[in-house]
Amino acid sequence: MPPEDKTATEAGGNETAIKSAAELLLLEKRLREQAAVGAVYDACIHNCTIHRSRPGSRPACDRDTWTADWLAELHGFSNQRLEDGRAFGTDTLMTGGRVHAIHSGENHFGPATGKRVHYRALTAARAAGGRLIELWQFTDNLHLARQLGISPQALAQRLAGTEGDNLPCWDLGEADAGRSQTGPDTAALDAPGLAGWLTAINGRRFDKLAAHYCKDARVYGPGARQLDGPAALVRFWLSVTAALPDCRLQVRLSTTAGDSGQSGMVWSLCGRHTGPGLTAPPSGERLRLQGISQWQLHEGRIRKEWLLFDEIDLLVQICRRRQRPKNRL
Repeated sequence: MPPEDKTATEAGGNETAIKSAAELLLLEKRLREQAAVGAVYDACIHNCTIHRSRPGSRPACDRDTWTADWLAELHGFSNQRLEDGRAFGTDTLMTGGRVHAIHSGENHFGPATGKRVHYRALTAARAAGGRLIELWQFTDNLHLARQLGISPQALAQRLAGTEGDNLPCWDLGEADAGRSQTGPDTAALDAPGLAGWLTAINGRRFDKLAAHYCKDARVYGPGARQLDGPAALVRFWLSVTAALPDCRLQVRLSTTAGDSGQSGMVWSLCGRHTGPGLTAPPSGERLRLQGISQWQLHEGRIRKEWLLFDEIDLLVQICRRRQRPKNRL
């Protein structure tokens, strides 16, 4: 049974108080490397909103779901090590790193294979009073599937059939935003240069997008992509917008650490899948993509970027809609 929800004072002090990004990174290391799963109850408020990293899953508003996710994660991937850790931000926290593990237990990828895997994991969170109140987790599930020898399409079809009718939760007004009938993209843009970056993507001015990057910029993208230079980055976003030509990107959360030159954001992008590019052949379905970008800046331009969203989840969305019975009315 999970522990009762007590304040740090009532419990005699909270050893997992999250007051900085470094403490969030330390919590992640304890979860992955020491299986300190119960620390979730100390780190989060009881109704913390969790945006989960499992393909096809919806956000949850309780710590029990996040605890169950960690138990399943550690059962499926053992001997986890978190390396190349990064952490920045104050009230809005960002972390990232590379995870090494062994696929030693059955999970949503299938039966244990015993294979060693590595993948990028990025996290964003909002904290208040030393506890997490909202958290986003991003895992490179496409890279994991490929390392395990699993077809992304086959995995998506299986998850679409087992997760139930669990389509993405649309934020109010988001469908209209996808049709370009929208107000401001976001209420607050904390990261330097973010407004211009956002305008360049939504305005399809990829010439201006390239100007936000150093000539030697390197972007670590989903599916273990490595994009070197502004031209490769522009090509990537052309692929995304070709697949979803009416899409619009909206920032959900942003932060910056001016002294270290680091910035980050959580964003969502929705549009109708009518073109070639990012993933499967055009399905005609309206899809929602949620992602995270973390930047290392140099003289006001992006030198390194860690960019992640779940392409397996996009395939799950397509499969679920195809499996739905047609309305006969």
